[in-house]
Amino acid sequence: MSCHREQIIDQVFGYDFDGFDRTVDAHISNFRRKLQKASPGKKQYVHTIYGVGYRFGNE
Repeated sequence: MSCHREQIIDQVFGYDFDGFDRTVDAHISNFRRKLQKASPGKKQYVHTIYGVGYRFGNE
């Protein structure tokens, strides 16, 4: 499953969000760091797809 930044913003903050799309990048970065702390040495579950957005999964 992949998501564009705009899709994530619409789902999380709502259509009328008046912020920056890089807000999503900051939250994803924090989420990755927390996942890594919770299970060090495990696979990465949030993948960046250049020019598209993010893909969630264990591939």
